[in-house]
Amino acid sequence: VIVKGSKTVMEYLRGFLQARSDHHLRLVDLGMITFPRDAAAFPDLLSIDFSNNQMQSLPARINMFTVLNTLKMNNNRLVKMPDAIGDLVMLTYLDLGNNNLEILPSSVGNLLDLKELHLFRNKLTILPLTIGRLTKLEVLDVTDNHTTSPPVETVALGTKAIISFFQHLLQARVKRRLDMPNLGLETFPMEIEYMTYLTALDMSSNRIRELDTKLTALVNLRLLSMQDNQVPSIPSHVAEMTSLTHINFERNSLSEVNRRIAELSLLRIINMGHNMLQ
Repeated sequence: VIVKGSKTVMEYLRGFLQARSDHHLRLVDLGMITFPRDAAAFPDLLSIDFSNNQMQSLPARINMFTVLNTLKMNNNRLVKMPDAIGDLVMLTYLDLGNNNLEILPSSVGNLLDLKELHLFRNKLTILPLTIGRLTKLEVLDVTDNHTTSPPVETVALGTKAIISFFQHLLQARVKRRLDMPNLGLETFPMEIEYMTYLTALDMSSNRIRELDTKLTALVNLRLLSMQDNQVPSIPSHVAEMTSLTHINFERNSLSEVNRRIAELSLLRIINMGHNMLQ
């Protein structure tokens, strides 16, 4: 701040003077490279706006601001977030856009009152499953990342689809079934191979073109619903899914039936209607 000159120093001081009266601390575009220690004298802040600076991290004691409802850290150089961010349970607005974040702590799922979460233009590939707990979210912006979970096609459908994606993953262990219809998916979720407890999998009404070999890890799977997708053929490794009793490939792009399906000795119901079978 000092390096940028006396005008910037005055803006810094005025920001704290204003915060003393209205509990809103705004220090924007001041060239700050660290979270100002002076902020610790204001634990009752309602909002913090440190956007357009050069900070790389937030302090581990960010949870000292127990009544904070707005935190704007967009356009900085953040590379990580402390686990303590999840202690800011009063937050309704969190802007971390245009930073260098590669991962979010799972504690972000504790921010149950959050209505807006901005994560655009970071380096995120995987969001924590706990995002599915944020049912009050109205805006979840993860554009301009390279996410594989959620996949980009689900991200394109917007906030509700992203929340639904994570909610279904969270609920799967309890229900022993995974229901992911209408999420624009072109592939199976990357988490699928570790969900060996599943007994039912519903991926209907997506844009899936092939059955991933990872499905063979689902040794307890009895029901597989793939209707209304774009699968052109059923691969031979489906014969390794020996617990299957029901499969549904209605309204896909099938042109023939793989004979290895006959090896599924427990199979009782198979639906391949409305395909192009010869």
